[in-house]
Amino acid sequence: MLIARVPKSTAQMASYQLSILTPQGEIFNGTVESLVAQGQLGSFGVLAGHACIISALSRGVLKITIDGKNKFYAHQSGVLEVKPDHNVLVLVDEAFEADSLADAQSKLTTITAV
Repeated sequence: MLIARVPKSTAQMASYQLSILTPQGEIFNGTVESLVAQGQLGSFGVLAGHACIISALSRGVLKITIDGKNKFYAHQSGVLEVKPDHNVLVLVDEAFEADSLADAQSKLTTITAV
C-alpha cells in the first residue's frame, strides 16, 4: 500500500465564517481556521465542522487562527454560538483587537468586569 504524505506547508486547513459583535458594532467578520475561547467552565476550541453549541463566555482572550497566524481579542463576557451551518457568532459586551497574547491580557485590565 502506498501512502502519500502532504507537507504541512501545503496542506490547507478547513475554515469557517466567524463574526464578533458588540453593542457598538461588528469587531470582526471573516474566515478563520480555528478559535480558542474562555467559557465559564474553562477554555475550549472550535474547528471547522464543529457540532452546534451555545456557550457562555467569561471575560478573557479569544484567539483566532487565520492562514496559520494567530490573532487575539480581549473581550467582556458574552455568548458563543456554533450555528447549524457551522458558522460561529460571538456576542460580547466589549472587545478590543490586540497585537499579541500579552497585549490582549493587558487590555483586559481596561475592560470593566461585569
